[in-house]
Amino acid sequence: MPSKYISLDKALYDAVLANSLRESPILEQLRIETAILPIAVMQISLENNNG
Repeated sequence: MPSKYISLDKALYDAVLANSLRESPILEQLRIETAILPIAVMQISLENNNG
């Protein structure tokens, strides 16, 4: 029975990120401004927020 999973090498991982991550301009600006705050220690990454 063939495996239903494939391993991701760096090239494939980079291609997935380049074609799947989308951030609206307003959310990007919000992320940048929030990162400056002294209490900004628990922000999630774009990969975790993209869904």
